Amino acid sequence: LRWSLRVITMLYACLFVVGLLLTHFLAEGFWLTTVSLYSAPGFWIAPMLLLVPAALFWERRLLLVYPLLVVFLVFFHMKWKPFPGGDPTTAELIILSNNVGQRGKTSFRNYEQSTVPDIILLQEVGGRIYKHERDFPGYHAAASGEFGILSRYPILLAEPVPGLELPVASRFRVLFGKEEVILYNVHLPTPRRNLQRLRGNGFLHSLATRGGLFSKNVRAEFNGFMDRNLRLAEKIVEAASQEDSPVIIAGDFNAPGQGRVARKMAKAFQDIHIKVGGGCGFTFPGVSRNPFSLFGPFLRIDHVYANEKLQPVGCKVEPRRPSQHLAVAAGFDLSDL
Repeated sequence: LRWSLRVITMLYACLFVVGLLLTHFLAEGFWLTTVSLYSAPGFWIAPMLLLVPAALFWERRLLLVYPLLVVFLVFFHMKWKPFPGGDPTTAELIILSNNVGQRGKTSFRNYEQSTVPDIILLQEVGGRIYKHERDFPGYHAAASGEFGILSRYPILLAEPVPGLELPVASRFRVLFGKEEVILYNVHLPTPRRNLQRLRGNGFLHSLATRGGLFSKNVRAEFNGFMDRNLRLAEKIVEAASQEDSPVIIAGDFNAPGQGRVARKMAKAFQDIHIKVGGGCGFTFPGVSRNPFSLFGPFLRIDHVYANEKLQPVGCKVEPRRPSQHLAVAAGFDLSDL
């Protein structure tokens, strides 16, 4: 039993490390690592529920292995930051971003009142932004497609970002004092349906029709969808990189912080959570029935980026709320410009 436990533990440790490395480096480039990327982190440590008690009885030396794996998961994969991060409410310019679709009849209003943002960027709101303008005294409103903005400062322009395959981002110009600030409001397509097809029709249908473990067509469509999201992100980076003013890019990217889309954005712009955030910054879902996530959020798919003309001060995620997406607040200083 001791020999078997050693072998099983070593195999598990190898699969654990190699699996997380492949998930990080291949990310959305391969369907299996994409599924891993969007899975709750607790999935990786579930086997320890059996292995740890077994090691307590038969081979206690193996208990040294499991904490190392947990540390690797928490710091390498989950990107956990042990410090609380900066306070965005102390900054000169405070923005708040939230996807208000599927919010479960809840509101980000409590978080708005605690952060008092200068600018609010909303996704999946469209013309309803003008109702929010009535509900939020002191803010001006503008809409472009599904995107809306509430601003305490004059809004000079609201327009779709040109050159995109799909209308997944809008551009807003705001006059902040004597400085123009450009805000890109983003909502990339969700992979939810493709993940469900891969898990459901792809698996069960293929078994029933003897078409292989997973349907070839479903896999091809899945990979094509993820490649298109990466192209959309590249186009947004290209457009925002040409701006001469301070630029903030925020919204629902439907892309985990470890993936290709997030890395593409962070290569060109400051990832504000990485710079001045704390913890894991998970924003999705607000609550969950998934025990592997401790019934809370387990993905950071709502991001805030900025160019070098802005100095990040802090980044915070809204406390748990029974909504699909939690709001993100970020603060910036412009005084050194």
